[in-house]
Amino acid sequence: MSIALRLLAIPLLALGLYGLALAQNSQDRCAQAFDPAHCMARLAAKTACQQERGRELQQCIYDHMPQVDCSKVQDSARCALRQQVVKTCRDKVGKERRACLLEQGLH
Repeated sequence: MSIALRLLAIPLLALGLYGLALAQNSQDRCAQAFDPAHCMARLAAKTACQQERGRELQQCIYDHMPQVDCSKVQDSARCALRQQVVKTCRDKVGKERRACLLEQGLH
């Protein structure tokens, strides 16, 4: 391969494979994570919420994450209550959401 062709191939390769390399890197990290399924769900949520910013991004990611299995936690009643309250306040953003959560007894 000539030097000119190599110099041209490097940027093209970098552009085409950069996203693929990032995705593979993330999957490798998730395979080594404490909870690989949660890690992969978070990556999927980040992908789904790419257009959002700030509080809307936080809420979008939270809404796209799967709910915790309350049967596996220490205080399952509190977990179930929390999920119910969060579902009630899901359509609110920012201060309104915080006020709703506090009003429902979640702090």
